Amino acid sequence: MHRLMLLALCAGSALAQWPDNAALNLSICNRTAEQTLPKVAATSDGGCYVSWQDLGDGNYDTWLQRLDAEGNPSWEGGLLISNHPQETWITDYDLAVDLEDHAIVAINDIRAGSDRDITAYRISPSGVFVWGPDGIAVSANEGFEPDPQILVTTEGNLVLGWQEDSVLHLRKFNPAGEDMWEPSTLTLSHTYQLSITRLAQAPDDAVLLQFLASTGSQYWQPKHLTVQRFDRAGTPAWEGLGVAISTAGGFGLQMRPDLVGDGAGGAWSYWYDSRNNQLHAYAQHLQADGVPAWTANGVLLSTTSSELQDQPRLVVDEAGDGPAAIELYYRIMNLDQSQAGIAGQRLSSAGEREWGTGGRILHALSTHDRHSVIATRGTADSTLVGHLFFPNDVVNSQLVVEAVDNQGNSGWNPAETVAASVPSSKGYLTAAAGTRGQLLAVWRDTRDDASGDILLQNVNPDGSLGAWEDTALPPVRRPGTVEMQRAWPNPFNPLTTLAFRLGTRSSVSLRVHNLLGHTVATLVDGMVEAGQHSVVFDGSQLASGVYVATLQVGDLVQSQKVVLVK
Repeated sequence: MHRLMLLALCAGSALAQWPDNAALNLSICNRTAEQTLPKVAATSDGGCYVSWQDLGDGNYDTWLQRLDAEGNPSWEGGLLISNHPQETWITDYDLAVDLEDHAIVAINDIRAGSDRDITAYRISPSGVFVWGPDGIAVSANEGFEPDPQILVTTEGNLVLGWQEDSVLHLRKFNPAGEDMWEPSTLTLSHTYQLSITRLAQAPDDAVLLQFLASTGSQYWQPKHLTVQRFDRAGTPAWEGLGVAISTAGGFGLQMRPDLVGDGAGGAWSYWYDSRNNQLHAYAQHLQADGVPAWTANGVLLSTTSSELQDQPRLVVDEAGDGPAAIELYYRIMNLDQSQAGIAGQRLSSAGEREWGTGGRILHALSTHDRHSVIATRGTADSTLVGHLFFPNDVVNSQLVVEAVDNQGNSGWNPAETVAASVPSSKGYLTAAAGTRGQLLAVWRDTRDDASGDILLQNVNPDGSLGAWEDTALPPVRRPGTVEMQRAWPNPFNPLTTLAFRLGTRSSVSLRVHNLLGHTVATLVDGMVEAGQHSVVFDGSQLASGVYVATLQVGDLVQSQKVVLVK
């Protein structure tokens, strides 16, 4: 039975605030018991939600905490989400933030029997259980259902995806918790197992689903990386299972390919595999028309023959003109995996390696282990990259973070900030991009309790720790605020689609100007409802050249260049 707002005795939480001392870090809950599997998701005010699993009463209970931009907690000790029975072990779960800054938590447990079913909760910023004290029963199947995934769509609805034994399920809710598809649950099945569900946004309230499709009944037989897009009504875009991103195989049981939407109906997929009995990292851009744009089976991030790669993390450079570039950061190893380092690669919109065939080496190979890479976009010309560094042994690590600019150079002097200086056993490191440009990191730490506590730290865009007041930096955009998305195609002839997203009903102006500032087209001028919108710009009566599309919503103005080529 769910207990409403049970308060834990977590030392220090009443005085919590982002510390400026790397030896302290911020303790979310350090009572004597195991806390594990932390998640973090940013809110629009510069703060975040943090969730974790807690074994304090002998059951893996799910807890949540909300922090403001200064690191102050909303609930003393945290908010108990669920203490329904688990087994003596747990699988993964998911945390997201919707367009109204509500936390969405999706877990699985055995409350309805020995099989694991999925339950989802929607928690308001004030701690109200919007979907009831026991959440919504997303699934009630007899199969094994691990690792539920949450997607907040462009219009603020919620899609949950999960695996049941060998098939995949999707279910869509509005913020009130009402089903939006008929039938309520979509199921993908195949001759052999489908696994590793990952979701990404697509325009017009659509969702992209990525998964692995097995080619045989044995675990060692090749798996193909595949993506399918479903429109707002749940109708698939492409025949069969969808579009094959990689058919090269090499996906072991521990590998978790991931996906990031490109805002134009496609997505970037990234992963590592062992297709040639060596670990290497790859990326692919799937276009809105379902065609992979880059090298078949993915662009290899580094061609250095003496190097292996794993643990890739992707960030998008949305600040430049034209189609977006992406950056990927990853661990590198020598061929016998006795040495480790950290590197990065930047891929252009055409899939070209902008930082050379071997990428940028942030930390050269050495016998000091480095792993658990995290990366978030900081400012318009900077990515914050972190990892665990083991200075003395293979157990105790520190958290270090650095800034990398668009040319692959260090953005700070000194180049590296130690964000957690106490050497200790750390795990489950994850991060989110704060809307003030900070990196918000959370991890499990055994420095004070061998069973594990949950610690956090913010790292500011200038490399400092603690409170961050500089709001002059351009914020990282979140879904739900006003967002002008990239024109597609661009360059174009003679049509391109301009899209934007609104968090609330607003007065909108969308105009296209030439480089002299003259208006050549007025596409939108008036009140527009919240949600995702798109309009086609027709340049058939204009000369070839560069034009500027400008979106104005209240005092906010966003612009981008579009290139007409005839």
